[in-house]
Amino acid sequence: MTISGREDTPGSYIVPPTRIKGNRSRFRHSRARSDASDALVIADCLRTDQRRLQPWKPDQPLTRHIRAKVSLINYLTKEIVRLSNRLRSVLLRYYPAALNVFSSWPTQIGLSLIQSYPAPQEAQTLTQAQFRAFTREHHYPQSRVAACFARLQADHPEASASTVASLQDEAVLLASFQQRTLKAKSSSLRELGILFSDHPDAPIFASLPGAGDLLAPALLENSGMIGNAFLHPQVCRPWQAPAR
Repeated sequence: MTISGREDTPGSYIVPPTRIKGNRSRFRHSRARSDASDALVIADCLRTDQRRLQPWKPDQPLTRHIRAKVSLINYLTKEIVRLSNRLRSVLLRYYPAALNVFSSWPTQIGLSLIQSYPAPQEAQTLTQAQFRAFTREHHYPQSRVAACFARLQADHPEASASTVASLQDEAVLLASFQQRTLKAKSSSLRELGILFSDHPDAPIFASLPGAGDLLAPALLENSGMIGNAFLHPQVCRPWQAPAR
């Protein structure tokens, strides 16, 4: 929690709940408490322990921007998983070949294939030249096209015409949602990288082992401004590791 300082030392201070709980014994020995009694404990804690409390300062606008972007990327990641699972379950029922054509799932070109050829019968009628033109349009490596075409033409369990008719519209809709979500996440990651590189504390978090393009900014936005948090040597001392 945060509490406001006195008139001569304005500002807010971070007070761990455990400190408030431990200080209740200053005024009473029973466990009974109320809002008024807790307010008295908090006020007395600020009066006697203010030098030991960590001042709270709002994050810079850049840090808040990074926090919002990290939150968006995490949300988009969950949406990608949710949409992918739903689309996969639909395709397994009527169009399993679409899941195996390309090397991984989901991909932009795989989603485009579903939108361009939503029925398995349409994909079966494609010639290799037509399929190669489709992959070239989506900048897919041409050295892999022959193997992809063979997987597309391979035998798969054939769904009934009624099953195809009832599921292909949903597959196209989910594929379009998934495609836009993947593009939004990719764009957000690029924007996050630019914001992170502009932050004065970026080199600290980028130097952490295993901190990637998303983890490093996420650690930064959770920690706030390192420079504001450790303004005085006495604040840094408890964080120092023993020299080896």
